[in-house]
Amino acid sequence: MRKSAITLLLILTISKLTAQSDFRPGYIINLQKDTIFGFIDNRNDNILSSSCIFREKENTNIATYTADDILAFRFLNGKYFVSKTINGKNQFLEYLIDGIVSIYFMKEQGNDHYYIEKNHEILVELPYVEEIRTEDNKRYLYQSTKHIGLLRYFMADAEQLTDEIEQIKKPNRKELIKLAEDYHNKVCDGTKCIIYEKKLPPIKVTAQLVYGTTHIFSSYQNETGTTFQQYMPTYGLMLHFWLPYINEKLFLKTGIIGLSNLNFENSFQIFKIPLQIEYLYPKGIIRPRLSAGFDFIVSTPTLSGGFNIEISKKLSLSIDYDIDFTSGVLGVNPDKLLSHSLYTGLNLKF
Repeated sequence: MRKSAITLLLILTISKLTAQSDFRPGYIINLQKDTIFGFIDNRNDNILSSSCIFREKENTNIATYTADDILAFRFLNGKYFVSKTINGKNQFLEYLIDGIVSIYFMKEQGNDHYYIEKNHEILVELPYVEEIRTEDNKRYLYQSTKHIGLLRYFMADAEQLTDEIEQIKKPNRKELIKLAEDYHNKVCDGTKCIIYEKKLPPIKVTAQLVYGTTHIFSSYQNETGTTFQQYMPTYGLMLHFWLPYINEKLFLKTGIIGLSNLNFENSFQIFKIPLQIEYLYPKGIIRPRLSAGFDFIVSTPTLSGGFNIEISKKLSLSIDYDIDFTSGVLGVNPDKLLSHSLYTGLNLKF
């Protein structure tokens, strides 16, 4: 029970951190079609689908606009959102591609919604349902195909795209953008479609060499009654995988950490493989970060905090403080603090 509460607390903490303000250059288009440049708060897709938090200059008053208040907003060289009427209500849709056929995206309550529009006329959602169903006392995975029929209808004048349409088993931005671009190029003479989606690298990794010390909180008692509670050298290699399609501030953190010189009857080593979701503050020379997850080897909950000190675009120094919770390993009682670690690191971005 205690571990569940701790895990929930860690998840809520990271969720709160990812909602922190992150103003980036952009502009809004008001109802009079005037373009006003300034800074837009870069929140997650759920928030951006409902509101635009804007200020004209740094350290000036902040205004929050809904889809009733403005026509559109955009991050410079990045995501573009426009006001559209969905089920009688104005909402912001992310404009993925503008062509003969245009594609839009909205995230609402954690669910992805894709919309198609031809010649800027009727806007239609591309529906998709995936669920477990039961028939004749047998359970099976149901995946709807109505979106395929709609795509074929909207692109009926390009029959050569039928096979490409049939391959889209589930609507997703990458395949829909490519399909809309291919369609535009086949039926339009002279003009090119516009892809607004920000190009993000498919893989971006930071390698972190770490060295420090670990202190075990709980005492271990072996068969002879000998106990220990000591400090151990800590070293390892961590990898931080950027997750921009989830949130530009989030990383998947993993790697291998070694603990050595455990002086029981004989010295030996322990290895940890943490698997964590990490938040990194996106601005400044000193960037705080927090991560939470589990050790892959023994499934013990872990929490890490620290900060990076930027030296260059590729290189930074780091200081980390880790806490590990027990699950009955090393002879100690479960749901207790097992150890804490302090180490420094050198980070290199690839």
